[in-house]
Amino acid sequence: MSHAPIDVLVVGAGPYGLSVSAHLRKAGVEHKVMGKTMDSWHRMPEGMCLRSPARASSLSDPDGVLTLEEFHRDRGVTLGPPVPLESFIEYGHWFAERAGIEVDSRFITALTTDDGTYAATLDDGEVIRSRRVVLAVGAEPFQLTPPEFQHLPRDQVSHTGEHESFSHFVGKRLIIVGTGQGGVECAALAAESGAEVQVLTRAHAVRWLTRSARLHGSALGSLLYARSDVGPAGLSRVVGAPGLFRVFPSQARVRMTRRCARPAAAAWLVERTQDIPFRTSHRVRSVTTGADGVCIECDNGSSLYGDHVLLATGYEIDVAKWAFLDPELRARIKTVSGFPVLRRGMMSSVAGLHVVGWPAMWAYGPLMRHVAGAHYAARASTQRLAATKRSRRRIGTAEPQPTMIT
Repeated sequence: MSHAPIDVLVVGAGPYGLSVSAHLRKAGVEHKVMGKTMDSWHRMPEGMCLRSPARASSLSDPDGVLTLEEFHRDRGVTLGPPVPLESFIEYGHWFAERAGIEVDSRFITALTTDDGTYAATLDDGEVIRSRRVVLAVGAEPFQLTPPEFQHLPRDQVSHTGEHESFSHFVGKRLIIVGTGQGGVECAALAAESGAEVQVLTRAHAVRWLTRSARLHGSALGSLLYARSDVGPAGLSRVVGAPGLFRVFPSQARVRMTRRCARPAAAAWLVERTQDIPFRTSHRVRSVTTGADGVCIECDNGSSLYGDHVLLATGYEIDVAKWAFLDPELRARIKTVSGFPVLRRGMMSSVAGLHVVGWPAMWAYGPLMRHVAGAHYAARASTQRLAATKRSRRRIGTAEPQPTMIT
């Protein structure tokens, strides 16, 4: 069953999708939001907290009133660092309700384009047509499993993003690979759940965000760090302005992104992980399985044994992994190292197809990995989408068929 095309279809109802919807509503742009509200956040490990402070964790509405702070005031709850995951999820639902956003909880199984419009096939078989599409689908399809671990059976290796709880690891020997926020916090949660945990990293030391924690709230901190709180001192100001970041040469953007995306953990995790052994300067040479479980041999001659390996190895963006995209449409999206090349208004090389969130990082910087980036993404994409709608009304003609932008 297919209907007349709507103006914009927003795919995803997480922080970015909800923020885009709030801005589109204010601009009077007809649109529809698909997916379950805060879906991927609901599947994160129970007990987690946000690394970012509350001031940098609000979704974006045009009037700037539906903030995380306002949500806590509305609930009569004290907002203290860090922000619990369950509180942030509740905030996302509150934001959608207050912003008047209606979310269609069905999922898109196929997205194609023809005759000047996009056609989205839903999981119940219905087809929705739209003139424009905003992809706000997050990073879940891009979980990275290093080659050394790809041969292990699923009962012996998994990604941190696959667990809602660590209770099933009680009494188990758990090796966590990676010392970013996710890895270190999962180590704390697993140990507190009763697992025997050790953390493996090739870094020489765990990078704790203690300096930024001390500086925040001071005059010097305000000077060195953007409100978004992404990136080291000074550079934080550059990456906090995605429109500015975008004009830098690509090599400079890559260097800045790598500098800002280095694995690091919040200062409030130091005390919770004091009894957990961190195996630093350990590079994996080989991984085998046997009667004693998993054995990881490292290049320094040491061996680690465990019942399960939990990978906190991050994500590797590759739009080819968006299985719901029609192969022909996917092939028309210009990419660099798997990231979509985005123009003004977060639009891809295919006219009318916009991408926000983590996959927009190559073009707009590491802020797109964080909730704080939702404000820029929602504002920029809405301005482009609203301008296109006004232009179409003035001309009084149908949309041209989506083509490559050169």
